[in-house]
Amino acid sequence: MNQLTQQTMTIKELAEVAGCSTKTVRRTIADKYPGLTKNGKVAKLTKEQCFDIMSKLPKKNDLGQNLGQMSKVDQGLKKEVSELKQSVNGLISVMSRFIESQIPQPKQEQLQIAPKLEPKDEIRKIINSYTAFTASQYRDNWNLLYTECYYRLGKNFRVLAQNRQMKPMDIIVSEGFAPDVLLVARDIFQLGRS
Repeated sequence: MNQLTQQTMTIKELAEVAGCSTKTVRRTIADKYPGLTKNGKVAKLTKEQCFDIMSKLPKKNDLGQNLGQMSKVDQGLKKEVSELKQSVNGLISVMSRFIESQIPQPKQEQLQIAPKLEPKDEIRKIINSYTAFTASQYRDNWNLLYTECYYRLGKNFRVLAQNRQMKPMDIIVSEGFAPDVLLVARDIFQLGRS
């Protein structure tokens, strides 16, 4: 028969149900319920008295130790466990970094891109190619380009260069007309396109 369903209990039965020693039960009864003891002995306790006494008993952990009073050993163990957790967390982060460093990273193929030509260099290249292909005069091709620029852009780079004592290409670059002259050169010398 289950002890909690009985109408009365002995101190020994109460100690078994509460999970503590009979000394603890006797001491609690003597402290909290002095009227229940007669001549130092306790008679059988009623169900209500048992529940009331059990509520006053110190709470125990799974090992039967009071929860409110941790021994120094328990405190030391708690500290060691905390330190171990920190060590393990540190080790985990170091290992994850190590593992990441060991995984071969996909090689990103770097495309080799040839440097772009400056507009003035591309103009020179177009005229050189056209001159070589047509076997025409180099100077005549430059004159043709400057003449077309005069009609299309409204600037006479040869006259400006003579007035400033510079080369026509230097005037073109300094005035910011190099992209426009490049477009004219591509249009005139279509065979010279790269």
